[in-house]
Amino acid sequence: LADKNTGKDEFDYTLGVCLGVTKDPQLELPMEWDDTYNNGHQVKDNLIATEPCHSATACCKLVKLGDIYGPVLDHLEKTRTLHTFAYDWRRCLDETAVEFERFIANVTEESLGTKPQIVAHSMGCLITLSILNRRPDIFHSILFGAGALSPNASVLSDLSLRGHKNKLVLNTTMVTPKVNLTNPSAYFMLAYPGERELYNKPNRIQFRDEKNDPVELDLHMARTWKERKLGVYHPNSGVENVTAKMEEWLQTVLDKVHEFRKGLLPENSGLKKEDCPPICVLRGDHSDTEFGFVVRS
Repeated sequence: LADKNTGKDEFDYTLGVCLGVTKDPQLELPMEWDDTYNNGHQVKDNLIATEPCHSATACCKLVKLGDIYGPVLDHLEKTRTLHTFAYDWRRCLDETAVEFERFIANVTEESLGTKPQIVAHSMGCLITLSILNRRPDIFHSILFGAGALSPNASVLSDLSLRGHKNKLVLNTTMVTPKVNLTNPSAYFMLAYPGERELYNKPNRIQFRDEKNDPVELDLHMARTWKERKLGVYHPNSGVENVTAKMEEWLQTVLDKVHEFRKGLLPENSGLKKEDCPPICVLRGDHSDTEFGFVVRS
C-alpha cells in the first residue's frame, strides 16, 4: 500500500515493520460509506494498492529477506503476458470483486478479446469465486491456490485478540481488533448458520460449550458478538468502549458479508457446471486449519 499523493510505500513487508521498530503504518479506514456514487462502498483513505508483494526486504529494499509472491510472478512474467491485479486487502470483498471484474474486462479488451487465465491465492480465490458465480463467461480458466473458500470462523482470533494472530513477526501493534473492525475484509470469511451443510462439509460443528455440546452462533448478527464478547467486545481486544457508531458499522458490514456469501453458491447464483471455464484447485495438507472454538458462558 502506498500514499496516493506521494507514491511513498506506507505498508510493506520490510524489516522495520516486521520487527515493530519503525512507526506503524496507519491502516484504519473510515467507518463511513461513500454516498457520492450511491454504490454503498466504504470511504477511502489516502492509501492505494500498487503491486503484489514480491519479497520481504530490509535496508530500503536493497536486502532481500525472503520470498512472498516473487517466484510465481517472476516465472509467469517469463512465460506469459502477465497482468497483476493489486487490490487493497483491507476493504470489503464485494467492492474488490467489482474492481476485479472491471480489471478483467480491461485486460480482455487490451488482449483483443482473449480471455485471461486467472491465478488466485487465498482471499483472491474468494473474490474470484464471487465473480465466477455471476460471470463465468469472462474467464479462460482459473487456478485457485490455497483458497480461503471454506466457510468457517477461524478468523475470530484475529478479530478479537491483540497480538496472537495479529502479530506480524514481532510487530503486535500495527494490526489490532479495532483496526480490523475498520478493515472489513476478514469478516467476509465468516460462515452463516447452516452454510457448512450447504458446502457438504463433513465437520459442521464450529462451536461447543464447556460441556462439549454443540452451540449455534449467528456471526452475521452483531448482537451475537456483543452477547458472546467477541471481536471488539472481547476483554482482551484493547477496545475499552464500543461506541454506538462501531456497533452500527459492525452490523452493516455483516449484512454485506451475508449477501456476499450467499452469492458464492451456485444454487443462489444460478451458475451451471456446463457454463464454467476449466478450473483447477491447488491445496496442501501439511498445515492444519484452526477450526472449532469453545464458547464459555
